[in-house]
Amino acid sequence: MPFVAELFEPASDEEVRDALLSHGPVAIRGLGTKDLFGCPVESDREISTLGIKGIVEWSPEDLVVVVRAGTPVTELQSELASKGQCIPLPSASDAATEFTAGKPGTVGGLVSANLPTRWDSVSRGVRYWVLGVRAVLADGRIARAGSKAVKNVAGYDSQKLFIGAWGTMGVLTEVIFRTFPIARFSGEPECIERIGDWSPGRRPVIARVPRVSLAGASLRLNSGGVVDHSEGTLWTDYSKKLQSYVEKSGGWILCAGMGRSNFPIHGPQTDLMCALKQRIDPHRKINPGRLGVF
Repeated sequence: MPFVAELFEPASDEEVRDALLSHGPVAIRGLGTKDLFGCPVESDREISTLGIKGIVEWSPEDLVVVVRAGTPVTELQSELASKGQCIPLPSASDAATEFTAGKPGTVGGLVSANLPTRWDSVSRGVRYWVLGVRAVLADGRIARAGSKAVKNVAGYDSQKLFIGAWGTMGVLTEVIFRTFPIARFSGEPECIERIGDWSPGRRPVIARVPRVSLAGASLRLNSGGVVDHSEGTLWTDYSKKLQSYVEKSGGWILCAGMGRSNFPIHGPQTDLMCALKQRIDPHRKINPGRLGVF
């Protein structure tokens, strides 16, 4: 757990806003399941989202749930299961299955990290389940994006700005998910291959390459790993030859446990992301340094 000089524990959007406006740069943290991912945040002040929890609204008939961002994913799943529903995350029984399930902690962390899971070929990933979000921006504005409508054709899907942004664009306080019948998801997709008796080491990585390059990438798994042949995703341990191959293939790689080197390859949208950060948070108040480039 990173050193914290000052901890804020808000229980509402307004308290998050007050913390942002009355103090300097802050780190955003939930249960800390992804502490080893991303680059270290350049602040020793922290906003904990754990007080912002609970299901706000759930319509089992419409397959939609509104949940506060600090809610542990396990608690949300337990409640949804009472009506035979879920958000489609694979089960986790050991270090390898937890790593390939996206290391779920809180709802906000799940959305902010948008890590691949071994069910992505059938679930389509977190971006597909998120219908809307509410977030507190660096200037204190409370922003709402998306809606509870599963098919929403009104304007841009601006909620996607916060998905996979690692908390750098705003503090998520609420998420609207589409839910799914539990019976639709069971077992492992046929596209998942386990190579060796792999368990994440000190420097595990998640990489994605074009499927035509996947065979070559698989040959570079020194310590074994897990491969999703449908999505082109690999979960394994870091090696320079794997990073080099991923980079040459036009893919991306996300490391854990390597500090400021956790994002060794940034995607083609980096310039756009930097411009958005400058527009939304010009003073770098929220999770500064988390993505490496800002």
